[in-house]
Amino acid sequence: MRRVRTRKQPPAAIRDAVEQLRKLVAQRAAAALAVDREVGRLRLLGAPWPDIAQALGVSRQAARQKYMVRANRD
Repeated sequence: MRRVRTRKQPPAAIRDAVEQLRKLVAQRAAAALAVDREVGRLRLLGAPWPDIAQALGVSRQAARQKYMVRANRD
């Protein structure tokens, strides 16, 4: 007779930590979407790339490269 292996349940601390990680990943995705939308709104308002880049903590060129592509897709 073949024995069926059952997977042991991880300890509660690991389950809780994994659930917390799932929540953080969802929050990160929501934050990224909010940043994308805000950059788009700022561009529609006429905000210059250097101001947006400073708020993002990146160079003007990096901001333009990342967000102009997204703006052009919409």
